[in-house]
Amino acid sequence: FDALCRLYTDTKHDVQDGAHCLDRLIQDIVTETKDFDYASFIPILSTRIRVLNPSQLQLVLGWIGLLDSVPQVDMIAHLPLYLEGMLNISKNDNRDIRRNAEHCLEDLLKEIQNAAREPGGQRARKAIEDAAELVARCCRVSEWKSDDDIVM
Repeated sequence: FDALCRLYTDTKHDVQDGAHCLDRLIQDIVTETKDFDYASFIPILSTRIRVLNPSQLQLVLGWIGLLDSVPQVDMIAHLPLYLEGMLNISKNDNRDIRRNAEHCLEDLLKEIQNAAREPGGQRARKAIEDAAELVARCCRVSEWKSDDDIVM
């Protein structure tokens, strides 16, 4: 995946086209493989979600959306790994990236709402607890005032 990220940032258009094609092939292989280790892959995405390169952010968002659509992957369980990055991307200057991040966040919210309807609602409760802590931290960081060094 790291090599794919490097290809996505290449300045040559032909290399980027090849990277997109390779990405689609890898996505097909990953979603068709029954014993793919999603739990080990998601932390890799969570590190890449913090990069500033728009091409890499689009790649990561595409993978998060893909994994969220795979029934055997519980993206709610992995929410603490990537939610903060998603919230930061939703403030990105690039409108397309921001829109894609918001779409992923909306899908995750729907998934949490559906999980709340499950008997006991434990998955939803855990996701909300994890999300509340991260959202509060993100809000505190955005309220930081650098000119007088206080948090409001």
